[in-house]
Amino acid sequence: MAAQDITLRIEQRTTDSEHHSITLELQRPGETPLKASAEIEFALTPQEHAELKWYLEDYLQRAESVTAEHVQQIESMMRARGVELFEKILEGNRDARRIFDRVVDDIAELRVEITTSVADAAAIPWELMYDPSLDSAIALRSSRLSACSLKPTSVL
Repeated sequence: MAAQDITLRIEQRTTDSEHHSITLELQRPGETPLKASAEIEFALTPQEHAELKWYLEDYLQRAESVTAEHVQQIESMMRARGVELFEKILEGNRDARRIFDRVVDDIAELRVEITTSVADAAAIPWELMYDPSLDSAIALRSSRLSACSLKPTSVL
């Protein structure tokens, strides 16, 4: 099966800085789409946002200027928050878990599409979502992770 054939659409609507409505839809050719929704509470602290930004944007360019211990601390935080995100969406929701169980064996072929508003795009760092049973971030195992916005934020 080709990578574009299996698509997991994730729609995120943020109700406030910590509360999010998540809708999942798994599409496979020739099958009825599977749908699930979850209401979750998730927010990075300002410190975690700064560390994540540094790790993803600056660390590789200046790796020699930081200690291995500091990098390990940030990677540990990323893994812990990724596991938390995974568990909040999938572990407490039978329909969401059923969707994940349907794709786990084909995760390398999975296309993940995330839809949210421009204003809410940074609220959930989807690239961190981490499956502890696979010991891996889902974004690293899937073929593609893409994001698009529902509506632009109005400019005053």
